[in-house]
Amino acid sequence: PQARRHVWDIVQLIKKAGKTVMLTTHYMDEAEQLCDEIAIMDHGCIIAQGSPRKLLYEHCQQVVITLPSSVHQQRIEGLSLPGTVLEVDHGLEIKTQDLNSCLKLLSNTDLNLNGINVRQSNLDDLFLQLTGKELRT
Repeated sequence: PQARRHVWDIVQLIKKAGKTVMLTTHYMDEAEQLCDEIAIMDHGCIIAQGSPRKLLYEHCQQVVITLPSSVHQQRIEGLSLPGTVLEVDHGLEIKTQDLNSCLKLLSNTDLNLNGINVRQSNLDDLFLQLTGKELRT
């Protein structure tokens, strides 16, 4: 982690000097931190290009609510949550554009919501949304 941060600092110094840096990375958090403009490629073609903020606004405005693994999908099926519910390794993810309604519905249940996590969509979410989730060979 120290070496990675050191490289990030060097890239930031080069940018502050008014120079252009061409960075190739598979780490979306790195692209979000360092890049003014990104191009997302799939099968050798650019499928989206712009600033990280612009791309997220255009393609991925959802909020991601992660429920702990103690909450099983059967327990929230009847709630009519505004969004998509996915089973993931660490519990359930709800992707929604209506955070307030989702949280209100969840809080009106007897579910133990300790461990809930709410975050904005990030470039990882955007990349997977645009390219698909399956691992390619």
